Amino acid sequence: QCRRSLATSTDPTAKVPSMTTWTRKSPCGQASCHRIRASAPTKAADPDIAGERIDFQSESMACEEEVVDTNGLRGTRDRAIERQRAGIRRIGGQLNLQPTAVEMALLLPWCLGAVASGTTFALAETLPERYVMVGRDDSTDGKVFVYNGCKIDKMSVRATQGGPLTLTLDVVGKDETVSNAGTGGSFPALVLDTTTKPFMLHDCVLIVNGVTVNVPDVDIELNNFIDRERFYNSQTLTAVNPTDRQVTFNVRVPYGDAEALYNAGPTGVAVTATFTNGAVSCLFTLPAMSFGRRSPQAAGRGEVMLPIMG
Repeated sequence: QCRRSLATSTDPTAKVPSMTTWTRKSPCGQASCHRIRASAPTKAADPDIAGERIDFQSESMACEEEVVDTNGLRGTRDRAIERQRAGIRRIGGQLNLQPTAVEMALLLPWCLGAVASGTTFALAETLPERYVMVGRDDSTDGKVFVYNGCKIDKMSVRATQGGPLTLTLDVVGKDETVSNAGTGGSFPALVLDTTTKPFMLHDCVLIVNGVTVNVPDVDIELNNFIDRERFYNSQTLTAVNPTDRQVTFNVRVPYGDAEALYNAGPTGVAVTATFTNGAVSCLFTLPAMSFGRRSPQAAGRGEVMLPIMG
């Protein structure tokens, strides 16, 4: 059977691949036989540790290793393969999901930093590391790829009218281990969360500066500004450090309904976006968003929209 899912883990003793002398780039994409697992670091001796396996839409996790050519001038146009060396390895990619409330509860601490306090997920100065295991296989043929030291560089929450809330995670990691299917660590049994469902845009109540607005789409992004160049005297990142933090917010509101919001936010206003589906909800609170003045424009016979970007 072909399955899709995602899971995470945190084993600090995972094996690292041996150095090679050629360029390599991991396969990725939307293969029909495809699994991902993510888990937090533990004291386990191998990647086959407790983790969560979650439904996902696509992934692009990959290792890209550079080749350094040291060939110089030698009286010939030929180049000697013996003068090429393996360079640094960059680990990263995107995970695209349409999560339920239960899956959001697993992923938000990884993105924001703080351990959940009840049902509240707060920002923190440090970010947790997790392992991401991708099974590009059908449990018999193919390979299992394990990425260690993974942190979230960017988290994007987007929803468009008629569609679900989509979570896109930009991941930066340290290294990659590749094993044959069935030997590189097992995946938890695929048990989909059936107690909650993914959120839709029509589940959202959006309030900007005390004004409830209707929008055709909403975009909230958190950027942790991971330092992607901290290699020093190592082929892999010596640390995955966040260096800054910025939250951006981008919507379009009908100008006739929300004229009061024009030029309302240079000094910072509160924004809340509440997605409610039955008995569960997900509330994003942005207490002080600063909006520069942006004029509404008539692009044609359609409704005049006011852009709000902060």
